[in-house]
Amino acid sequence: MEADTHRMLKTSSFWLYYLWAVLLSAAGLALVSQAGGIAAEADPGISDSTAATMVGLLSIFNGVGRVLFGMLFDRRGYRASIATDLVLYAGACIAVLLALRLRSFALLTAGFILGGLAYGGVTPTNSALISDFFGRENYAQNFSVINTNLLFASFSSTLAGQLFDRSGSYASTILMMLILTVAGLAVFLGIRRPAVSPK
Repeated sequence: MEADTHRMLKTSSFWLYYLWAVLLSAAGLALVSQAGGIAAEADPGISDSTAATMVGLLSIFNGVGRVLFGMLFDRRGYRASIATDLVLYAGACIAVLLALRLRSFALLTAGFILGGLAYGGVTPTNSALISDFFGRENYAQNFSVINTNLLFASFSSTLAGQLFDRSGSYASTILMMLILTVAGLAVFLGIRRPAVSPK
């Protein structure tokens, strides 16, 4: 299907995917913005350099996730890519929640790796899905529109900080991530490839 931006914006496929991208980008940004504090809560004796390394894990695996998800989309399509991203986010949330409860550095490391991969999976899925669903002819304009999801997702960083201020624990941030992931799953179930170019 080839669709210009006007036609793309008239499809439910675009808006459902756009909402998914907002939700999952918000989850990733919440984790990234609070990573240092999460590491300190999971291991109160952690050094500043080790905490910085843990935060760096998110960036490293964010980059790895972009490559892996690009390959996954090419080989298995959008449904496998989105489902895998949701599973990784859920795994990250569970691992970090357990790390906070058990004060486990190993679980925290696993959670940050999974979270980095999951957050890294959103951007390549955005670009590949827009091309797959709406064609290459108007790709540049259509891709720029999907990227505006980050404007809305960015508020999750502020919300995560407010949740910590009120609760005194970063578990509240991870629970927010888990809620965003579950909402993303619900949205994913409605995403379908547009069958006909909208008029």
